[in-house]
Amino acid sequence: MKNLKFISLLLALLLIAALAAGCSGQTEEAPASTQPTKPPATEAPGGADDGPVAEPGEFKLPIVNEPVTFTIWNPWDFSRSGTNGNGDSYAYQEAERLTGIHIEWYHPAAAEALTNFNLSINSGDYYDSYQSVASYYTGGLDFFVDQGIILDLNDMVQKYAPNYDRVRHLENTLITTITDAGYLPGVWQIAKTYQWSWLGPLGRTDWLKELGLEIPETYDELHDVLVAFKEKKNCEIPLSLGQLGLDDWLMAGYDTMYSPNFTGVFIQIDGKVKFGPLEPGFKEYIVMLNQWYSEGLVDQEFFTRQTNPAFDTAYASTGKVGVGQSLYTFPDFLPIFATEEGYEFNGFKPPVRNHGDKRKIKMGGAPLTLNKDVIGTITVDCENPEILLQWYDYFFTEEGSILANYGLEGQGFTFIDGKPKTTELIYADKDGRAMNAMFPIYAFNQFHPFWYDWERELSPATSQNVFDTKDRFDGNWVDEYSLPVISPTSEESAEYSAIMTDINTYLTENVVKFIIGDRPMSELDSFLQAVHTMNIDKAIEIQQNALDRYYARLSK
Repeated sequence: MKNLKFISLLLALLLIAALAAGCSGQTEEAPASTQPTKPPATEAPGGADDGPVAEPGEFKLPIVNEPVTFTIWNPWDFSRSGTNGNGDSYAYQEAERLTGIHIEWYHPAAAEALTNFNLSINSGDYYDSYQSVASYYTGGLDFFVDQGIILDLNDMVQKYAPNYDRVRHLENTLITTITDAGYLPGVWQIAKTYQWSWLGPLGRTDWLKELGLEIPETYDELHDVLVAFKEKKNCEIPLSLGQLGLDDWLMAGYDTMYSPNFTGVFIQIDGKVKFGPLEPGFKEYIVMLNQWYSEGLVDQEFFTRQTNPAFDTAYASTGKVGVGQSLYTFPDFLPIFATEEGYEFNGFKPPVRNHGDKRKIKMGGAPLTLNKDVIGTITVDCENPEILLQWYDYFFTEEGSILANYGLEGQGFTFIDGKPKTTELIYADKDGRAMNAMFPIYAFNQFHPFWYDWERELSPATSQNVFDTKDRFDGNWVDEYSLPVISPTSEESAEYSAIMTDINTYLTENVVKFIIGDRPMSELDSFLQAVHTMNIDKAIEIQQNALDRYYARLSK
């Protein structure tokens, strides 16, 4: 433990942790009494030595001759996962048998994960490893390395993780795995190939056919479709939205975005950083949505719901939802539960202002990079980081990658034409559970860094509707305004976090009020302009500096 060292960091970390919690916008927070308790430290490993590990493409199993235990923190969505944790996964059990390494998992509930992460870091009693998205590290990964919380793996990666090192050098991925300071802060999940956007608009295409309508391409056409769904199909929720009403797919056509908990709040135009809510399109979007809400076209309770109805079979499969954001695989999943003959819930196109316009901003899951933004860090409390790094490395071999992605042959997958394909245990669960609930039972969950094969989501039974959805999601997209993954320096972190916490709180507490009419639209201009008085220009400057550093690294 590093409690003495931690005392010197406590004030800074408490500040950043508090700011992160405020910025997160989580719908639930863990109470103070739920401070995580780290499992007890385990015995030193047996049988490990300092000799060279295998070359890339090879791997010596087991990693150790005597059992070794590590502790890993990993968020868990208990409401959607088909198991209670990684310890129940057949793939993780097989990994333990092969490697000789046992993992004691700590799974905070997904809704409380960020709060729990901050509690754990603030305790100064760290798990051996944390698996999460990078945004959990408020202040940037450089800060956590500089403050002696997580390790820089640069000096270890070639010797102890040659397979991971090889993979991160593929397809221009290397730059996304290192920080501005040049640190290698952990092991990233890296995809084998680029994946199309996996999250976007779906809608009742069967209703479109019945009503003689086409899939809408513009905002005006989408409006008319929603009116038809409401008036002619008696649809309870013509348009389903997330809690803020600021869904990426619906905003992007206005050249703006604001998603503080997911895709971000800044864009760049010709290399200049812009804050989404201060772009002209943001006001246009709010005005439009206010009108649609007043017409009854938008879910009248969107801001109170814990789950978007487009994800909920009780709504989406029973004629209660017309259009909403969901997964690209749901055109095959939702009809299983449908109560109507001929039911379809297929991909729609993210709308734009005019025919021929291009969407220049990404929406959730856009394929900007092979780096999936899931990282496994190793902390200074880990007594045997070299061995833990080897364990991570195994899942970047061909054999380990198949185990992580698909599980065991004959159980989670079979080989078809030389390629692994999921079995009916995953894509046709007898209890009707979705594929994303079945993977954690037979394979790895998606918060684990490994060499990710997204094609595991495509079963032998995948229909043409899924592939058509892919084409609609990304058909009008050109990647011009998206911001790469950047972060402030350690020195900038506290100031940036303080500014953005105040601004995000100000916006998230009021935007919904404008949409639903609790605040008059006459106040919208002054409301948005007030952001300038909250030091947003300084936050933009910090983001601009980070973007400039990114471009400088890219040019080397």
